[in-house]
Amino acid sequence: MSLFSSLGQGDIWSISGINFASPVNDILDKEFYTLEELLEEDDLLQEVKSKNERLLVFLQTEDTVQKLVEYVVTSVDSDAGDLRVFKYPYMACELFCCEIQKILDILVEGQDGQFLTMLFSLLDNEAPLDHYLAGYFEKILEMLFRRMTVDVMKYLNNGGIPLLQKFLNHIENYSVMQIVQRVMLPHIPFSMDDVEVMTPEEKLHYQCDWSFQKETCYLLCSRMLAGGSYDIPSHISDLLITVLQLSPHDSLFLTHLCEPQCLDELLKFSFQDYTERTSVTDIPSVESSLSLASISVLESLISRLCETMNPFENGDAERDMFDDTRKTMLLIGECVDKVSLALIAHVPKFASQLRAYCETDVCGTFESQAQCSYRRLGQRGLQLVKLVEAIVRLANDQIDSSLCTSGALKACVDLMFQFKLNSLLHLSVQRIILILIEGGATERYAIK
Repeated sequence: MSLFSSLGQGDIWSISGINFASPVNDILDKEFYTLEELLEEDDLLQEVKSKNERLLVFLQTEDTVQKLVEYVVTSVDSDAGDLRVFKYPYMACELFCCEIQKILDILVEGQDGQFLTMLFSLLDNEAPLDHYLAGYFEKILEMLFRRMTVDVMKYLNNGGIPLLQKFLNHIENYSVMQIVQRVMLPHIPFSMDDVEVMTPEEKLHYQCDWSFQKETCYLLCSRMLAGGSYDIPSHISDLLITVLQLSPHDSLFLTHLCEPQCLDELLKFSFQDYTERTSVTDIPSVESSLSLASISVLESLISRLCETMNPFENGDAERDMFDDTRKTMLLIGECVDKVSLALIAHVPKFASQLRAYCETDVCGTFESQAQCSYRRLGQRGLQLVKLVEAIVRLANDQIDSSLCTSGALKACVDLMFQFKLNSLLHLSVQRIILILIEGGATERYAIK
């Protein structure tokens, strides 16, 4: 057994005449002491985890919890001192994450939820948020999602769209984006306890309903395309793509994203003309980030729709489907039609941009280790080809015809021969060709 493992609840013990005691207990022995004195001690967390009774009595009060929350959500000037700027917020976060149930009860339920409201008041600060405080905010919420699921989900649902809007005001912050992404996946339980035996009604208490609302998709798309920072489109597109890929095929989020108001927003910015960055070290422009984000979301949306339809293309499978599943597939079919209709008018536009990547050095060049110069395709150029791959899977006659007449398919093949070192491009073009060949002349007569 380790020598230090015998130390429990601040007991003093002696080895070779030397007494050892936690400095935390020295503070607790004083007649008057402050929370700040405790937060300055490195042993504080160990004492909490070892259930030091005198310490827990002090920490498990509303006044103490209120001060801890204030340290986590209140940003101060750097001249306030390192203890106030760095250590106090860090230790406050770690104290909450020690998961002492009574402290968590006070945080979530104390004074009719006043302290929980105070925790979310971090979102009321002006952008940009302090990255340290946002990280602590994320860590505490992730813990509360797991330990106090029902209460926190109730708070989020009661906050509704206005609370979501507060999160979106700071979506350029990676920690905030991670929180929104997590609650947008309600089918993935925060806690596995008894989830298998819950009724559908009970499960609703363990879910945030943001992803069920049509307005959510439009808000996300609008915020992504509002500009202001090149991080915003990147973060929201990552969020949308993750939710699309991990949501079940009957997810309302999938169908809501196919509504014309969302598709129009995405298509409006996808194929705008702008100057690409000619070096990987260049900072991307807001416009280029908007275009890349929109194309990426469109490609992921179309791919998800095609993946959903494929298992049910066989006629026998359709006859065996239950009524609710059949209704779902009819709804997905309607979504495919909406996306196809919205895309047709834009095929010539992105075909011309694909040809530009063939004919000019849109993204500049780079030098290999052998001192040879090669052209760069860039992430957006690759994403355009992947979008063509997804569109081809739709097997829509009108789009097939437009892909041929506009030269989009020929441009993809030409790119494969011009960018010989881009294996991801080659793989995507290979898939396009295989999809067309496997489709057969009867089904894909427009490309015959």
